[in-house]
Amino acid sequence: MSEKIENLASSLQKGNMEVFPEIMEHYRPIMYRIVFAITRSQDDTEDIIQETFVIMLEKIEQWHGKNFHAWVLRIAKNLSIDHLRKKRVKLKNLPRHYYLLQSLSSQKDVLIEKEQIDILHSIIDSLPPKQKQILYLKHFQKMSIRDIAVETGCAEGTVKATLFQTLKKLKNQFKEQGLME
Repeated sequence: MSEKIENLASSLQKGNMEVFPEIMEHYRPIMYRIVFAITRSQDDTEDIIQETFVIMLEKIEQWHGKNFHAWVLRIAKNLSIDHLRKKRVKLKNLPRHYYLLQSLSSQKDVLIEKEQIDILHSIIDSLPPKQKQILYLKHFQKMSIRDIAVETGCAEGTVKATLFQTLKKLKNQFKEQGLME
């Protein structure tokens, strides 16, 4: 399949737009898994995938004819990371009382559960994008180490080590926050 995609990409680079739908069909599910692992938002994921395809078309002449897979997925990853950076800036600018008002409107038990979930999300959100992506692919997409290595372009040993370090970090942070004994 890799050779076929490389040939389609070469054809696209030469101006053959007829191959574009096939490239999109091939990459949409792969991109979805990667981008969603980073953004955790279906709407943001769809927007970033569309933007990735637009940028791919705009910059296809910059592709050097090798490893189209890595080239196009790097665009998607970079757009996802840029999106998170912009989103963090926006969230930091929200007034603190906004969060307080939200939490006061719910019952005590629900508030405690929500706080724990928020802490959990905050801890996971604080992970570097690569760790977050590997964690998502392994535990939410149920992918094998080998498949994750292919998906991320990392060696299997790197995937295992990253996963181990990530889980160790999460365990320590969960203990510090009282989410785990």
